Amino acid sequence: MGKILAVVFAIMCIDGSFGGGNMFQVNQAFQLFQYVTGGSESIFYGKGWLFGIIMATFDGIVIIGASKK
Repeated sequence: MGKILAVVFAIMCIDGSFGGGNMFQVNQAFQLFQYVTGGSESIFYGKGWLFGIIMATFDGIVIIGASKK
């Protein structure tokens, strides 16, 4: 039973690291980007989802590119 719980715990830790850590970092990057481009008058105001998709695409390119070496 202990080994099963250890595997489940490890899987949950990996799953949690994808959601919690990355979302916080992308949110902070977007807040800074929005501030630099004009705050609430920025054309990017309310477009956090688009910024997240772009960042996820760049991350995917880096991860896939690094695995080909």
